Amino acid sequence: MSNVEKGTNGPAGASSFGHSDIHSSLGFGHSSLKSHARCFIPPSDWSRNDVTLDEHESHHLLHVLRVKPGDKVEVFNGEGGTGIAAVESAVRGAVMVRFLERVERKRPAVRFALIQAVPREQKMDLIIQKATELGAAVILPVTTEHAVVHVKADRREGKRERWEKIALNAAKQCGTAWLPRIAPAQTLSAFLAGERRIDALLVCALDEKTVPIRDAIQSIKARSISSVGVLVGPEGDFSAAEMEAIRAAGAISVSLGDSVLRTETAAIYALGVLRYEFL
Repeated sequence: MSNVEKGTNGPAGASSFGHSDIHSSLGFGHSSLKSHARCFIPPSDWSRNDVTLDEHESHHLLHVLRVKPGDKVEVFNGEGGTGIAAVESAVRGAVMVRFLERVERKRPAVRFALIQAVPREQKMDLIIQKATELGAAVILPVTTEHAVVHVKADRREGKRERWEKIALNAAKQCGTAWLPRIAPAQTLSAFLAGERRIDALLVCALDEKTVPIRDAIQSIKARSISSVGVLVGPEGDFSAAEMEAIRAAGAISVSLGDSVLRTETAAIYALGVLRYEFL
């Protein structure tokens, strides 16, 4: 599919982040669209002309955003696809939309992952939200020795579903074309032993073996990489044994400055730096 599709053809060119540019690239002004109306269409339905939205998306459009037949809404599929659709009907609470135009955006050249030691629920919710807004491609929750929260095996899938909903809402709000892949929580040792598929790994640390994050990123940029991950510890930090294992796995220990940051602040700070440097 071409970068911009109107029927089958159209002009190319669109940025990877933000949704204000879609109005001009698709030929629609702000007044043509229902204000702040943005909904998710699964990739499996993206190639169809008419799509019936699921119960959650339909309810949000009808009862929160108050759309009606004839309104135009922005749509996205979480895999780089964005577009404009017209509301065709709303029958028994189910909204049907018809695609008017689609844009296929290129994935950023360097993808980054957040490997986050799971903190308390509200903090993790905030981290998921901000990681989505900042463009993390992957979020890998891990459990650690000093963590306040330990996710039981039988609750991991339920936790992931909750985090995916938070990410979806964040993506709608911020206008990104991408949803992060969120893995079920796993132990730190399982993450380090597994196939990580990350070209460069940073770990936020407080000891004297660190280098400033800007210096680590400059050394990474000198290499040909397509992905970088940042590992952030829990409220109680990593244990000495965990830090030894992390470094043995090839991670670069980085400092985020003189202040001791909360885990959620460290995650947002590190992702913000990565976004600035790579996106």
